[in-house]
Amino acid sequence: MQIEKEKLRSANVTIGECQDKIRCLTQQRDYARIHQKIVEIPVEKPVLYEKCEACDRTAYQNEKAKYETQKERLAGQYKAKTVIFQTTLFLLAWYSLTTTLFQAVQSDV
Repeated sequence: MQIEKEKLRSANVTIGECQDKIRCLTQQRDYARIHQKIVEIPVEKPVLYEKCEACDRTAYQNEKAKYETQKERLAGQYKAKTVIFQTTLFLLAWYSLTTTLFQAVQSDV
């Protein structure tokens, strides 16, 4: 019975200590929230390109110009290939139609 009372008293002491710690930490948290300073720290943003020292243009502008010329060249190639494809398709349809008509004319039926 005394062992149980001793365990109960020990548990109550531990609970009291934990509650005191919780209360202190809650007070510290609330104090930190109230007295918190908002500090702005200037951060340098990384530059994605470096300025060329020998000329007025940047490396970014040069790469952009290369991209635009390559895009225009590929657009021209695409247009040429679509024209060739459409022409081939038209000729194939014309060939099949004329072949069918000639076969119909030569057929006895």
